[in-house]
Amino acid sequence: MSAGAAIVDFLEVFPEELNRTALAAAQQGRLVQDVKAALPLVLQILISVVRGLEGSVRGGDAAFEQLGQSVVWRTRAWKAIQQWLQFGVPSDTLFVPLLDVCLQQLCVLAAHRLRSDGHDDDDEIQAAAAAADDMVSNMKVAAKYSRSVGTLVLEHLGQKWVGQILDHSARDSGHDARAWSAVAISFGETYTDFIVSGMADAGLSEHVGAFLQLMVALTRFPGHHGFDEDVSDQPLSFWYLLQEALVDYEAEAEPGAAAAVAAAARNTYADVLRALVAKSAFPAAATWLAADRDERERFASYRREVGDALLNAYYVLRSDMLGALVDE
Repeated sequence: MSAGAAIVDFLEVFPEELNRTALAAAQQGRLVQDVKAALPLVLQILISVVRGLEGSVRGGDAAFEQLGQSVVWRTRAWKAIQQWLQFGVPSDTLFVPLLDVCLQQLCVLAAHRLRSDGHDDDDEIQAAAAAADDMVSNMKVAAKYSRSVGTLVLEHLGQKWVGQILDHSARDSGHDARAWSAVAISFGETYTDFIVSGMADAGLSEHVGAFLQLMVALTRFPGHHGFDEDVSDQPLSFWYLLQEALVDYEAEAEPGAAAAVAAAARNTYADVLRALVAKSAFPAAATWLAADRDERERFASYRREVGDALLNAYYVLRSDMLGALVDE
């Protein structure tokens, strides 16, 4: 084993071993402080490994990037990043660039998958998505750095590769679709208030609009839930959280801003309504009759969740929703 491999191997197992080690409170506190102080160097090493994938942006340690030419080591590095982040990130000056690199690497992985016919990088995609998901869903970070982190994520999720990889996944029987959509789902659920305020922000409204259309696309993900896809239920809780946040915003915002947000929300929920109505339709008779009990129960459960989401749409659309349903 090379020196670089030994270092990465140590960094992968150290957090788990630390959590299992029984130490006195004072010793534990000092050790955690030492770990936090080492975070910048540790993350630099691990990022150099995940950047070893062909097409990545260079600039890290060459030995670790060479190690990262192996999908096994890149996957282990992603898992190590996720483990080390449990110790916290001291400031946005470290967290935001780290998240930026992670999202860039997801783009690289997507480009690699779009060029490839195989699934040899499944574990790496799952590990990378899990690490980015943990970062985006961190409530403490969202409370402290919502503007900087929220703007960064919106910019990444608005890029073409997101829609392209989801389309590719849909054509590939939904393979890895939940992994590719995880960051968007967690961002929507964690930064809901930021998203609502961004609807009235001239510098963010375009990015927010693109994100909301991405969530609509996930809501109408091709297929029948419980039969041949398991993605379309994931955004449903977001539509509830968004509707609740809209109520709070309307009560506190200036009339002009509130009106602009309400108009944007009505347009979005009109799209959500159409997606939900289409997705709740039963599959063809032959498919239904050939389905097993579990498939039918999953679809029935999904339709009940859709019913709840339709209520959220009604609270935004009101009479417009009833008119749309009659027209349908």
